[in-house]
Amino acid sequence: MSDLELIFGEDSVPVPFPGRRFSIGSDPACEVRLPKGKVKPRHAEIAQGKDGGWWIRDLTGVGGLKVNGLKREKSRLSPGSVLTLGTTTLHVRRAGDKEDASLAPTQFFKVNAPQPPPPPDDPKPPRPLEPGDVIDNRYRIVARIAAGGMGEVYRAEHLVLGKAFAVKVMHPELTEDTEFVGRFKREAIAASRIGQQNIVDISDFGRTPEGSLYSVMEFLDGRTLASHLGDGPFSIARIVFIGAQIARALFAAHQEEIIHRDLKPENVMLLQQPGQPDFVKVLDFGAAKVSTPTPGGPLTAMGMVVGTPEYMSPEQASGLAVDARSDIYALGLILYEMLTGRPAFQGETPSVVMVMQMTADPAPLPATAPKPLTRLIVQMLKKKPDERPQTMGEVISQLTRRTAG
Repeated sequence: MSDLELIFGEDSVPVPFPGRRFSIGSDPACEVRLPKGKVKPRHAEIAQGKDGGWWIRDLTGVGGLKVNGLKREKSRLSPGSVLTLGTTTLHVRRAGDKEDASLAPTQFFKVNAPQPPPPPDDPKPPRPLEPGDVIDNRYRIVARIAAGGMGEVYRAEHLVLGKAFAVKVMHPELTEDTEFVGRFKREAIAASRIGQQNIVDISDFGRTPEGSLYSVMEFLDGRTLASHLGDGPFSIARIVFIGAQIARALFAAHQEEIIHRDLKPENVMLLQQPGQPDFVKVLDFGAAKVSTPTPGGPLTAMGMVVGTPEYMSPEQASGLAVDARSDIYALGLILYEMLTGRPAFQGETPSVVMVMQMTADPAPLPATAPKPLTRLIVQMLKKKPDERPQTMGEVISQLTRRTAG
């Protein structure tokens, strides 16, 4: 158990870190529960790294986390860190430390702690899905397997087929937010349209009885590329094998005039199947640019800055129009990280990282790396799109024919 704890104020009850990985939010399933309305249902996750250090990660997808006054998607924690989640401020301190006596007292809620009953005229909030619940008379919920800023992901079983699926359910309070609803629909439409083996298959879409949007996708038993990167640099053969699969997935998407725009290690799943180690599945097309018109209007707004700063192309960071070459740049960043064990660009704030994407060159690649692979990555990371490989087909060709030696 960690010797760290969370505290609101001197008069509140400190809460020790309940495990090596736990979530914070207003959802009753969160290990650390805060008052509803002040934070998202699943607002942040705290986890311990292999080196014993602690990290916090934003789950809202809308910049809902600040650490020591700065917006962060992910940040290391230490005693004295000040966390702002929505409108709520928490302090990290060592267990038993009383140095925060000046903090204003407030109420702290833990999961499963007794809650005051709602006022009689307040509508009862939607009940979270639980094992045994059935959606649309077809999908029986087995267990919750993941949570994010947009919704929950459950393992479910088809009542007739007996087959396992993953069901993503949007948070009920987001169903009136047109931006989030658009992203949720966009992911389902884009992934189902492409139909390539290295892209997660989405097979159904609808609403729960409570009105929350849901999508049904194949159940993937694996780990994200991001979690594998924590183990250090990859072998050249593994880089080529994984990189080529990602490129094939994106090549198929580009053939359908779909640009991912948020390609990053967290959105790449690696499955370890018999005879198929490191089988790639590309996830989360919620930020995709879908060029072909669809009913209800365009799925993205031109000029919007979307994506993740650490894996964002220069033109994306500038708010300019993007095309397939933006995904090529993002894949170049992933190849760089697999080869070196570190991101190409890191900065104190997302804005700093975006400026680096537009103006800075990454540190040189190791001299021991195969020269063809080094040349390919350097070309993919050119600031001007015209100087990069122009299609994912070119990337695939170079990866599979020239870089393995």
